Amino acid sequence: MNVSKSTIKINQTGTTTQGFGQYFSDKIDFDGVGSYVKDKIYPYDIDLYFGSYFDKEVMSGDDVLFYVSPNKTIGVITSTVEIGDSIINVNSTVIDNIKLGFMVTINGEELGKCVEIGPSTITVDAEATAQHAYGSYFQISVLVANLIMNGNTNHVKVEVGINTLRIPAGETIRIVYNRNSAGTGSFIYNLSYQY
Repeated sequence: MNVSKSTIKINQTGTTTQGFGQYFSDKIDFDGVGSYVKDKIYPYDIDLYFGSYFDKEVMSGDDVLFYVSPNKTIGVITSTVEIGDSIINVNSTVIDNIKLGFMVTINGEELGKCVEIGPSTITVDAEATAQHAYGSYFQISVLVANLIMNGNTNHVKVEVGINTLRIPAGETIRIVYNRNSAGTGSFIYNLSYQY
């Protein structure tokens, strides 16, 4: 069993970047209904300042999710999770790495956000809809933004926070564009960060 023991920390301050700024643009092309994914990994720490995107009329009703460390395995469950459970017994690496608000997944089932951390349990805000066996991998994702496109043809800026969002070297940044109607086009987005 290979369980990551690295702690995911989303810091607001720090001095591990070199102080250089960059503005990065990319796009996700879509062709009909579906989820379209773009991953980016930096080999060094970055401080994300803001993101922006171009909303177009054809995108009305679509949504965009922005994750850091999507579905990262941080441990295992230590007893079977039954249907209807929202309190989950976990090993110490989960307790050491989980934070309130992190999204939780077991065996592909998304169980919502972590809302409480105990000495050997975590509580999520959604009940399990399937049974999960002892030893199943426990995964987390840091959901940074969940945006609904309104089709107003504007350039929309999304602030990260008071200062910055520290993303450690090697962590995945994932943009998921969910297309909810027919048609083709591109979702164009920008990231401003310091490295």
